[in-house]
Amino acid sequence: MFEKLLKSSDILSPSVTKLLHKAGLPVEEKELLRLTNPDNIRVDATYQGPRVEGPITRKIFVDLIEAFQRGQVLHEKYVCEILHQARAILKSLPNFNHVDLTYLRHVFVVGDLHGQLADLLHIFNSVDS
Repeated sequence: MFEKLLKSSDILSPSVTKLLHKAGLPVEEKELLRLTNPDNIRVDATYQGPRVEGPITRKIFVDLIEAFQRGQVLHEKYVCEILHQARAILKSLPNFNHVDLTYLRHVFVVGDLHGQLADLLHIFNSVDS
């Protein structure tokens, strides 16, 4: 997978390319966090895509979905911001979580969508509120 991305590195930003080159080697978690620190990634003034400032709220989430539906691309700074926030949340949770299904009518298990956001949105929109 990384080989394919590295061959097309002309479409990737320099910091992402550097990360992919390093990904083939064992990387300490601390070093990976340093390399992906969103505070160290500059957003060019010409960037017109969605922005993520602060914790991800429902509004930011909905705005991101709408931006993706319009074909906008999220800048690597904001991708790293989301990943760092997700990491912090997941690290605070236990490895196993019991989910009470007593009051649910349906449970949907979704596998790999191969990047097809529209398919996932279709599932979300098909479910009764």
